[in-house]
Amino acid sequence: MAGGLLLALILLAGIEFFLRGHGYRPSLADSAALWSEQRARVSGDPDAVALLGDSRILLGFSLDVFRDKHPGRTISQLGIIGRPPLTTLQDLASDSDFVGSVIVDFRAEQLENRYRPTAPQDEIAEYHERWLPASRWPYHDAAMRLEMFSAFQSRLALLHPDLALARLLKSAIEEGKLPDPPYVNQRRDRSRQADYSLVDADKRRAALERLVGGRPDPGTERAGYEWRVGQLTDAIDRIVERGGEVIVLRLPSSKDRFLSEDRAHPRQVYWDRIVGGSRASGIHYADVPSLAAFIPADSSHLDYRDSAPFTRALLDEIERRGLLSN
Repeated sequence: MAGGLLLALILLAGIEFFLRGHGYRPSLADSAALWSEQRARVSGDPDAVALLGDSRILLGFSLDVFRDKHPGRTISQLGIIGRPPLTTLQDLASDSDFVGSVIVDFRAEQLENRYRPTAPQDEIAEYHERWLPASRWPYHDAAMRLEMFSAFQSRLALLHPDLALARLLKSAIEEGKLPDPPYVNQRRDRSRQADYSLVDADKRRAALERLVGGRPDPGTERAGYEWRVGQLTDAIDRIVERGGEVIVLRLPSSKDRFLSEDRAHPRQVYWDRIVGGSRASGIHYADVPSLAAFIPADSSHLDYRDSAPFTRALLDEIERRGLLSN
């Protein structure tokens, strides 16, 4: 039996070595438990900073740069791919123990009716119904399971969530080669890096532009939009009244994509009004030359080579405005 185990370990080590040699890297699968772990870190910490948004802030904001610049502060990545930030912002606003800062990447389209089914209900339910009650115990089951699973997945490329062994074998047999390495990897702190040299950025850009072109007429959603604007500003104001701080960001789009987005939701009608009508501080990339200089690789998301210098430029602008100074 010991010999069989040794053989299996040697085989797995060989597969790992082979994958690493072909550009594969470890990456964690995202989950409601992983999100809940980050959500728990910002509650009760006046120096905590919560990042909210979707894939743009996940790929564009470097947690490492933030920690270098603010070593004494907690930073939690609470962005979720394809999900608008409103529900998470409301959750923080309803948490009397949250008195920290929020940096939220927001676009007017995220208040459209089509986004309502994608609100992060699973993550918030996991945190409040399972993670938070169990966290009264120092070694609760959810944390222990997450720790054990993450310890392996963060170290082994063969456990990459996008690399099922069956898929590797199928590609090797049918196409005579391995599938291309995943271009996005995630770490334990939920930070993500996208290497757009590994994908056809033009193809992704075209797909995203088709998505922009398929948006509904905002006029047909006016009533629902107005109601959610009220929800957004109310959540912002509740956090600020409690002593917290909210910074609303507009992260970069390519020139063509921004023109499409602005036609659907003119900045003066939507983004400017929300920032001006609440107690949030607003930073629009187009107003800051050092931020506008960054061009998203696929029209919407920053390559990992740009995320660090972009975050440094953003934090410099935040500091220049006297924000995150509490």
